[in-house]
Amino acid sequence: MASMSRRLILHADDLGLCHAANAATIRAMEEGVVNSASIMTPCPWFSEIAAYAGDHRDFDFGVHLTLTNEWDHLRWRPVAAEERVRSLVDKRGLLHDLSNVLDQPLVVDELETELRAQIDRAKRFGVRPTHVDSHDFVLMRRRESLAVYLRVARDYGLPALFHPEFVREQLGVDPTGLYEPDDVWVDRIVMAFPEDYEGVGLAAFYESRLRSLPEGLTVLLVHPAYDTPELRAVTGDHVDCGWAWRQQDADYFTGDACARLLEDEGIELVQWQELAASRGGTVNTVGSDDAATGSG
Repeated sequence: MASMSRRLILHADDLGLCHAANAATIRAMEEGVVNSASIMTPCPWFSEIAAYAGDHRDFDFGVHLTLTNEWDHLRWRPVAAEERVRSLVDKRGLLHDLSNVLDQPLVVDELETELRAQIDRAKRFGVRPTHVDSHDFVLMRRRESLAVYLRVARDYGLPALFHPEFVREQLGVDPTGLYEPDDVWVDRIVMAFPEDYEGVGLAAFYESRLRSLPEGLTVLLVHPAYDTPELRAVTGDHVDCGWAWRQQDADYFTGDACARLLEDEGIELVQWQELAASRGGTVNTVGSDDAATGSG
């Protein structure tokens, strides 16, 4: 995807998590500079954002493939029937905790069943997915799950958020032999980490990264949500992508400063849909709707 221009997908994660995330991201897309987002289909506010996505197909909405729970009190189950994905759930029938998910045995067939169920559920609710990505990068943290992730994306004709150097350098996984040239849609993936939030601050981090943005296509991952009692109850005292972090993302990417910076720097915002068209087609959503049974 090399290019002589500086291009950017400004991508919001975690839609469907709660109303505060849905509302802030919708505003950031309608009034701000966010031009891509992805939806967690197992989560409690999924149907709200699915209805919006179905009515706003000019925006990019992907499926944020979700295999983990990370909050203390807000938990969710798999989309596929529990008996079909036993390895993915704990004794309560909930998806494994983020802190121990990589310690669990991986049953490839069950993982694929759940990924397909999540994409199919989005489609049944009227979403036309433009891409897929991985919540907490869990699918990219093992070679076996990365292979399933990329294969499912290919089967559905969807771009997968993936770059081999990001997986190798940030996640410690060697993807050699698992991907094809057509699986690489972007040149780099960027997001803030706790040391950025607690160090220079999010606005300064984003400004620095955008001003120094290299040529080619970058995906910048952000997490806008409104600071509400609901969001504080969800995130508790978590610092990493907690309530204060998410409100700062909402403020920065809806405000004028970021829009002016992108204009001043000549950074072009692009969409997954445009990328598909540039490859001589459109993003399609082939796949078996009957792959998902259960909680739907």
